[in-house]
Amino acid sequence: MPLPLSICPYVVCDTKRTEWFMIYETLRELISRVFPFFLVAFLNARILITYRNTKKDRMERLANSQKRFVFEKSEKEEKRLFILLFAIIIVFFLCTIPAAPLTILVADNRSNNFPFQYLQYWGAIISTGNLFRFFEQS
Repeated sequence: MPLPLSICPYVVCDTKRTEWFMIYETLRELISRVFPFFLVAFLNARILITYRNTKKDRMERLANSQKRFVFEKSEKEEKRLFILLFAIIIVFFLCTIPAAPLTILVADNRSNNFPFQYLQYWGAIISTGNLFRFFEQS
């Protein structure tokens, strides 16, 4: 007697996940999520360091009468720049990193669990949407 069309007799992955595949998934997540996070953090730190060095050079060239006004203005700019770069790092972290443990640690035995599928689906949608918005604003 054939099964109804709404029932699938096959499991997504009916074999145990092998060790090499776990290593592959871990490396893939490190390269595609964790490494870019540290790269963005490093490059943002370099931007801030370059800004401070440029500000110091600019202050050395100014006359004493202009230094106070420019110093106050540059301090505000530096604070805004720091907040912006820090926010970029945090948003990038929140958009990319949370999906990595789901990919690496969660086995296929949860593939039939509806609440988990629902959480994973919305996590992927939010992650993808925020990532597109992040690069759109850059």
